[in-house]
Amino acid sequence: MSEHRHLILRRDGIDVTGVASSLSEALDLMRRRNDLADICALLATRTAELLPVEFAGIVLADDVFGLRLAGASHHTDGRRLLVESQMSAGPVTECLATCDVVALPRLHTDGRWPEFASACADTGIHAAFCVPISSHDTVFGVLALLAETSLSDDDLSVAEILTDVIAVAFLQCDPRHVASTARTRHSELLRSLDTIEQAKGMLSQRYGTSVDAAFDGLWHVSIDHGIGLARLAERVVTRTLDDDTSTALANRFNRRESAPGE
Repeated sequence: MSEHRHLILRRDGIDVTGVASSLSEALDLMRRRNDLADICALLATRTAELLPVEFAGIVLADDVFGLRLAGASHHTDGRRLLVESQMSAGPVTECLATCDVVALPRLHTDGRWPEFASACADTGIHAAFCVPISSHDTVFGVLALLAETSLSDDDLSVAEILTDVIAVAFLQCDPRHVASTARTRHSELLRSLDTIEQAKGMLSQRYGTSVDAAFDGLWHVSIDHGIGLARLAERVVTRTLDDDTSTALANRFNRRESAPGE
């Protein structure tokens, strides 16, 4: 069989072809119903190949085993132990607790985890990044990255793409989590719809307009201010609007009242 050379397409320093190939490999494993550990191992290895990192590890949390390292890149040396040490205290634990990205561009100067920082410095690691693996608002894992220098925003964007694939694989392989997440989202949806209806009624009464016009005003202000519709409606109902958003709503309805033909 002849060997084919694949064109390596780079954009902003990122091996786009490599990213696409990695996603394809992972999806193929999912389609063939491979074990989650196989998928995590593949993605951890590919992450270390695609990004300028010394180590990539995937830490998952479940009700039975707690935190566990589900996948790790090769040639780990003592770096695997560094990530495992974070499971009791460190960036991984904080990432799981805060549902956010923890970025430490100069880890050896950070004072929150002095023992972890010292151990990293001894191995030449000066940057640690934790990208949450999540479905909606539920964080059930972390992609932990150890590097000699800080990673760029483009690098972290690639990491986030890969964590999305891990999330899909996790949900596919854990039906209990899928069911739990689905129930949660359904309950949240019903609450959101109820809140939006309440907000429409309050705005309609306050500004003397129809409920449809009230919804239209909510919708446009939510887009203009980058606030989710349900969240904006909740602030209307609980009377916790900030001054800017409150003014924007008032202006929206005042314009409608003064518009010709209305």
